[in-house]
Amino acid sequence: MKMSKKDRFIKRLFEIYPGILAWTVITSPFWGGILFPEVIAYFVLVFNAFWVYKSLSSVLFFIIGYFKIRDAENADWMSKLKRLDNIEAGKKELVVEINELEDVKFSDDIFKKKPFQNIPLFLKKILFNMQKRKTGRHLRSEIKELEKVQNGNLLNWKEIHQVIIVPFWAEPYPVLKRSLDRLVSQTFPKSQISVVLGAEERYPPAFKLAKRLQKEYKDKFENLWINNHVLAGEDIIGKASNMADCGKVAKRKIEELKWDKSKIIVTSCDCDTQFDKQYLAYLAYLFVTDKDRYTHFYAAPMLYYANFWKVPFYSRVANTLFSINNIATAARIDKFIQVSSYSFSWKLLEDINFWSVDIIPEDFHMFFKALFVHYDKVLTRPIFLRNLSDAAESIGHASTIKNQYEQVKRWAWGVSDHGWMIMNLLRAKKKTFYMFYRVFHTIFDHVTWSVISFILMFGANIPTLVNKDFSRTVFGQKLPQVSSFMLTITTATFIFTVILDFFIKPRRKEKVSILKLILEQVQWITFPVVSFIFGAIPGLDAQTRLLFGKYMEYRLTEKH
Repeated sequence: MKMSKKDRFIKRLFEIYPGILAWTVITSPFWGGILFPEVIAYFVLVFNAFWVYKSLSSVLFFIIGYFKIRDAENADWMSKLKRLDNIEAGKKELVVEINELEDVKFSDDIFKKKPFQNIPLFLKKILFNMQKRKTGRHLRSEIKELEKVQNGNLLNWKEIHQVIIVPFWAEPYPVLKRSLDRLVSQTFPKSQISVVLGAEERYPPAFKLAKRLQKEYKDKFENLWINNHVLAGEDIIGKASNMADCGKVAKRKIEELKWDKSKIIVTSCDCDTQFDKQYLAYLAYLFVTDKDRYTHFYAAPMLYYANFWKVPFYSRVANTLFSINNIATAARIDKFIQVSSYSFSWKLLEDINFWSVDIIPEDFHMFFKALFVHYDKVLTRPIFLRNLSDAAESIGHASTIKNQYEQVKRWAWGVSDHGWMIMNLLRAKKKTFYMFYRVFHTIFDHVTWSVISFILMFGANIPTLVNKDFSRTVFGQKLPQVSSFMLTITTATFIFTVILDFFIKPRRKEKVSILKLILEQVQWITFPVVSFIFGAIPGLDAQTRLLFGKYMEYRLTEKH
């Protein structure tokens, strides 16, 4: 749909302002340090204080997310689904389990396996009692959960169809096979899972690969459909236009099969996504028990750990930062927006007229399309499981660095949607505080993406370098010290999250020496520089390109 001259002008204004704002803030320690150094000094301190708050809150929400993931992984989501068939019987079954648990007595035989067999007896008893209490709490919470959903608007999970759309372009066969194998291993019945493989016509081998995979996997799912996306009309190269085309193909198939569209869940995923084996069962449980299922998205935090032990140290540091942030964000339901792979109802997909074909950052764009249609009812519900994706890699360090940089720049391109978001917010029939909060919180995160690291790393020192008179004042002498102290606090919190995150990462397949393990820990001292190179700089690059109207094309993240 063509935009009017007025809309194009407004859109262009919103494309210009992030770059202008970013460069103004980044250069302010230079010119501000000369003109009004004390104002800049206070600004730097406020910025540092904000970063301390942000870091501490991220640690808190990461801890919450970590324990929720641990609890969710220990749950049997198919058993939870089956209990919904007869809730009263399910409650009685849980009561029996609680009674049986009460009768369980301590025995040293429980701790035969390593590393528990050699710990002191009193510690074994403490661990036994802790686990017993934890299991009891879990079973009682299961009963409360069943009572809570008992009188709700439940759907029959056996009538649910799950449609998984997997768009791809030039990714190799092993990457796609690995992802499909993960779908085959789902605990949710494969007879209720349909897959759409979306090839791109501009890369001829892709459709041949789709046909090969269809032949290999056609008997493993309810359906396996393939599509060959041809760029047309307003389509731009990227995941969004491919998803939109696949969605239209799936719609035709669904209508031919006469499925009830109110009982269909659609999942959008990157072709290298490795879903946790319980993802679709967990998703189905949330969906059938959710009274607002037709206005909610569902997503697990994306962890870039699928190839973690293969990539260089700087890539491990960068992708640990991204993954920790994704877990922390998932624990904040007021801020959580789906990233990369996500699920939602087919009804919502049709309500918002499928994916937009002319945008690059399609995941958060879908959230806001829904927000402007369904208002305050829209949010993303977290699925606390570990969905894995590949960290960007390539052959050789130079190519790996470039690949990682380009991936982050593509993420940062979400700033290009600010004008669209604000215009749609102002034109919405209904305007609420929640809508303004979600829009401007997202805009704030995008805008500060590029400036935080610059101010943290250089903001306190530059005013004293460019203004000798200010450097001789007490304030000027204390500014770098206070700023450094604040950064030390954030560094300490980061180290704590890295230790906890170690237990979330996939285990190594091969053994390594103690010396290598020790040397690997040295990599974490590089995290300020790595976050600068793979955070601030590509963010500023995206905003500067947008400022000068140099629009970015979708660039495939190389897969191996």
